[in-house]
Amino acid sequence: MVTKHIASPRISVTVTPPQLDRAIQSDSGGCLIADAIKRDYPHLIRIQVDMATIRITDPTRRARFAYLTPPAAQMMLLGFDQGWESVVEANSTITLGPAVKVTAITDSKPRQRKRVERRAELQSKRDAGTLTGREQAALAKLEEVGEVPSTTGPSSVEHNKGGEPPTVHGGAPLPQGPAHPNLLRGRNRHFGAKISDPGVAFREAVDEAVRERLNPTEPQLFEEESPEAGDGPPPADGPREARRRRSGGRRR
Repeated sequence: MVTKHIASPRISVTVTPPQLDRAIQSDSGGCLIADAIKRDYPHLIRIQVDMATIRITDPTRRARFAYLTPPAAQMMLLGFDQGWESVVEANSTITLGPAVKVTAITDSKPRQRKRVERRAELQSKRDAGTLTGREQAALAKLEEVGEVPSTTGPSSVEHNKGGEPPTVHGGAPLPQGPAHPNLLRGRNRHFGAKISDPGVAFREAVDEAVRERLNPTEPQLFEEESPEAGDGPPPADGPREARRRRSGGRRR
C-alpha cells in the first residue's frame, strides 16, 4: 500500500496594525499568528502555534499538517511574550514552507458504518422529496467528506526543492512533547506576560554538568599519576615516619 501524497497548503499571513493593537490592549489572551491564519484561511481548524511547530487541520484535504515555525514567527512569539514592542512590529509577514509532516484524518470503522448508513438514509429521503433543510445541510456535508480512511497508512518521504526540509506523509502523527515554558504553546497569550525563561537552558546545562561530576560511576576527569616504568615502588616508611604521619606531622 502506497501512501498518497497530500499537498500541504502554502500559508502566508500578515499581522495588521489593528490586530496588533487589539492583542496588546486585550486581557483575554490570544495568538497573533493563529488569529491571522484563521482570518485569512477560515476553512482551517485546530490551529496550534508554538516556538517549534505550527499545526493545522484542513478538512477539505482531510489531513493535518505540521510546519516548522519560521524565525520571523519565533521572534514575534518571544517578543510578544516579553513585551518587546520594537520586535513585534505590525505588517510583519509570516510565510510557512512545506509541511514536514502530513497525516491523513482517520475514523474508526464503526463510525464509518454509521456515516454510510446515515448518508444512505438521507439520500432516500431526498429521492422521496421529504428532506428537511437541516437534513439537506447534513447530507451535503456527508457527501463532501466522502470516505474517511481508518488508518494513516505507512510513511513515505517526499523531498522538496529549494533546500526546503523533506515532508513525511502517513505514519503515526507527529508527537508533541511536554509543554515546556520556552515553547510558548497555547492560545492564551498576554503581552509582556514573560512566560518564557531563556535562562532555563543554561541552568539545565549546569545541573547536568554537576550531576556528571558528582556521579561516582562516571570516569574521572583527571587520572592519578602513576610511577613511570623502571622507577620501582616508593620506599616504605620507617617506624618514626609512620608515627609522625599518624600524629599529623607534629614533633614530640
